[in-house]
Amino acid sequence: MRILILYLSMAAITTMASSQVYFPLHIGDSWGYEDHTSLMCEGTSLIIIIESDSVLNGKRYFKFLGGSVYSGPFVRADSIRVYEFDTSSNSEYVVFDFSASPGDTISMRDNGTKTTIALGNSKFSVGQSVFTIQDSIGVVLWTTQLNWCVFELRGAWIDGRFVTTSVPPNSSAIPRQPILEPNYPNPFNPSTAIRLFVPRQGRASVEIFNSLGQIVQVLFDGILSPGWHTFAWDARNQSSGVYFCRVQTHKSVLSSRLLLIR
Repeated sequence: MRILILYLSMAAITTMASSQVYFPLHIGDSWGYEDHTSLMCEGTSLIIIIESDSVLNGKRYFKFLGGSVYSGPFVRADSIRVYEFDTSSNSEYVVFDFSASPGDTISMRDNGTKTTIALGNSKFSVGQSVFTIQDSIGVVLWTTQLNWCVFELRGAWIDGRFVTTSVPPNSSAIPRQPILEPNYPNPFNPSTAIRLFVPRQGRASVEIFNSLGQIVQVLFDGILSPGWHTFAWDARNQSSGVYFCRVQTHKSVLSSRLLLIR
C-alpha cells in the first residue's frame, strides 16, 4: 500500500438544511488515526495535516501534506459537496455529496473511472474504501477493503483546539502498548502539546531533554489511569533548537523529537 493513500482529504462543509460543519478546514489542522483491529495494518499510525492553501482556476483549495486519499492534495468545498482538483486535467471533481441519498452514485470524474456511493448521510464508499464522517470532526473511521485495514480517529487538532471522536469504543481496538503521538504543533513557538496513551494504570514519567541530553523540564511523574492523556509544554524560557520528549512506563521507553523556532 503506497504512503500517499494514507492521507485523507478534509474540507469545510456546511449543509444548507442542518448547518452542520462536517469538514473543519484551517491551515495547520491535523488528524491522527490508528489501526488496532486488522491483521494487515495493526499498530499503524497516520497523521494527516493541512499545510497550505492555493488558488486554482479562481477557487481556493487547501493542500494536504503529501496528497489525499483520492489522488491529488488539493481540496475545497461548497455548501454540500467536497471537491478535489485534478492537476492532470486542470479541473475538479466531486468526492462527497451530503445531499445524496443512500445508494446514489456520485461520478467523481468525467470519464467515470472513479465513483462514490452514498451509504448514508455521513458514510460513503469510494473505490475500495469506506469513510464514516462525524459532524465538526471529519472522517472518524476509514476502512480499506483492499487490505482490510481499519483506521480509527484517535484525536484531532482543529482550529487550535484538540478534539476526540465520539465513535463508540471497540474493545478489540484498544491498543495493547503505550503510544506517544507526535507533538502538535511542531515546529512550535512557544508551546506545544504532547499526547500519550497508556493501556493500563501505572507509573509513568514525561520529561523534556535538550540536544545535550540534559533534562529541561519534567511534565509528569506519577500514576496515570488507562487512556489518552495530553501534556502541554511551555518553552518560552528556552532557546530555539531541537528537544526530545521521553516517556517512561513500567515496560516501555518512548521518545519523540520537538523543534522550537523563535
